[in-house]
Order: sequence, then C-alpha cells, then structure tokens
Amino acid sequence: MTIPTEIENVESLTKEIENFKSPHTTEIENFKSRLTAMHHRLDIINELSWNHWQLWQHWDQLMQHLEQLPQLREQRQNAEAKQRRKQILKDMAKFEWLNQSIYSMSRTLRVFKNEMHIHSSTKEDSEEHDKKNGENSTDEEKTMEKKMEEVVERNLKTQELVKEILKRHDEKEDFFKKMDKEKQLMLENENEMEALNKREEVLENKMEALNKMKAGLFSRY
Repeated sequence: MTIPTEIENVESLTKEIENFKSPHTTEIENFKSRLTAMHHRLDIINELSWNHWQLWQHWDQLMQHLEQLPQLREQRQNAEAKQRRKQILKDMAKFEWLNQSIYSMSRTLRVFKNEMHIHSSTKEDSEEHDKKNGENSTDEEKTMEKKMEEVVERNLKTQELVKEILKRHDEKEDFFKKMDKEKQLMLENENEMEALNKREEVLENKMEALNKMKAGLFSRY
C-alpha cells in the first residue's frame, strides 16, 4: 500500500469519526453538564444533612443551658449565670447561622434541579431522565423542600421563644437585684436604728446621772 493511499485512509477514518461525533456532541455535553450539576447537588445535600445534625446538637446544648440558667440564679451564682447567658447568646448565633444556611442550601438545591432540566437537550430527554431516576423523585424533592421550610420556620419560632425566656430571666434577675438592694437598705436602717437606740440609752444614763447629781445638790440645802 502506497503512502498516498494510507493518507487517504487516515483522512477517511478521521472524517468518519467526525461524522459520528457531530450528532452526539450536544448530547454528550448535556450529559456532562447534568452529571456535574448532580455532583454539586449531592455535595449540597451532604452539607445540608451535616448542618441539620449540627443544628439539633446546638438545640440540645441550648436547652441544657436554658435549664441551668434559672438554677444558677436561684442559687445566686451570679458569675456562673452571666457566663451561661453569654453561652446561650453564642448558641443562638450559631443556631441562627445554621438556620439561614439550611434555608439557603434548600433554595440552591431547587436551582440545581432546574439547571439539570435546562441542560437537557429536549423536553423528551428531560422527561426520560426523570422516568429513569424514578417517577416519585419530584415528589420526594418537594417533600424534602417542604420539610426544610418547616425546619426553618420552626427554628425561627424557637429563636423568638428563647429570646422571650432570656427576657424573663433578665426581669427575674433585676427583681432579685432590687430585692437585695432593699434588704441591704433595711439592714442599714436596722443598724442605724440600733445605733440610735444605743445613743438614746447612753443619753438616758447621762440624764439619770445628772438627775442624781441635782438631787444630791438640793439635799444639801
């Protein structure tokens, strides 16, 4: 076989490969895009699960600290109570951040889902893709999104409840401080009264002594 013939064969084979690739290029690119979106989606779902687990860990910690706070205040462990209140505020900040993160990621999941359908070459491809992944996949995603929205809504209500609890504890602490001041004032008044009574007793003794002296002087005359 001569070199020109080999060149012709290579050119023919190359042309054949190009002709084969041409109608499938769009389909391959769409598949790659959808696969990438699926990987992103899976990463977000994993992170979402992790944040959800952390959220409930912080919830348990928050409830524990809230239970300890009134006990510490009733025992008048003011330094410990202040430290516990600071910890509760930190728990609340972390709780709020996780809550926003869950909400944001649930919205991102919805965006990725839409992107996966947009990258499908045709409506038929998209429907076929959904059928292959299970007829109930859309229902499951809607259920998950609904659950995430319920979690976010419940957590917002929880934050308001915790703020109300902290407010009540602060009011109790202010009341106890006021009572302590009144007790201190009463104690000071009692001490002052006792001092006045002692002075009065001393004055009475002096008056009695003076009266005796007067009586002694008058008895001489």
